Amino acid sequence: MADPQGFAVLTDDQCVGIAEMDSTHDEFLVLYAQARDADKTSFATCLKALHDHTRDHFAFEEKLMNESGFPATSEHTSEHQRVLGELARFLERAQAGSQMMARAWLQQQVPEWFRSHLLSMDSALAAHLKKSEDPQYVRLRV
Repeated sequence: MADPQGFAVLTDDQCVGIAEMDSTHDEFLVLYAQARDADKTSFATCLKALHDHTRDHFAFEEKLMNESGFPATSEHTSEHQRVLGELARFLERAQAGSQMMARAWLQQQVPEWFRSHLLSMDSALAAHLKKSEDPQYVRLRV
C-alpha cells in the first residue's frame, strides 16, 4: 500500500486507550513522517531517530506484556523483533549511503504494518491492561 501523505497523525480509531501507548504511537508517526520527508543529507539521521524510538517503544510494550502476564507476549515480541530487524538493516544501508530501498520500505510497507499492528496486537495488549485492576495498569488508562 502506498504511503498516504496524511500518515503522521494518530487518528481517534487508532488510539488504544492507554495513555503512554497512544503517546508513543504519536511520537512514532512524527518520526516516521520526518524520515519519509527527509532530504538526502538528513535521511539517515532521521531514520536513526525512528529506529531508536522504535527500539525503546517496543521495549516499553514488552515490559508491560511481561509484567502483566499478557498471553500473546511471544507472538507480539516476535513481531517487534522482525520489524526492528528490518529497520536496523535499512538504517545500516542508509548510513552507508544507499537510501532507495529504505525509502521504499518506509513509504510502501510501514504505514500498512503500523495500522495492522496497532489495530490487532497493540489493541489486544491495551484491552488486556484495561481489564487489570492492578493499580499500575489502572493509572495508564485514558
